[in-house]
Amino acid sequence: MVITDIAQFSYKTDTVLTVTVIIDMRDSGELLGSTTATVTWNPNLLFYQSAAGGSPGVTTYVNLSNVANGRWSSRWRIPTGSPVGWSC
Repeated sequence: MVITDIAQFSYKTDTVLTVTVIIDMRDSGELLGSTTATVTWNPNLLFYQSAAGGSPGVTTYVNLSNVANGRWSSRWRIPTGSPVGWSC
C-alpha cells in the first residue's frame, strides 16, 4: 500500500507543501526487497523544490531529471527484504 499525507487538494499558489510517501507492506505477508514509485503533476501548476532522506537501512535513488516536466521517480531497496513499510 502506498500512502501519502496530502491533507487537501486546494492550496494557495504560494504554498510550499511537503509530501511524505510511505510504502507499507505489513499486511501483505510478503518481503519487499525493492520498489519504484513515480509521481507526476502538471508543471504549470506545481514545481519541484527538494527531496529529503528516507528511512534508515533503505538505499534510495531519486531521479530528478524530469522534475521540470512534472515527473519524479524514486527506487528503494532493502538488501534483506522487509515485511514493514518505509518512507521517504
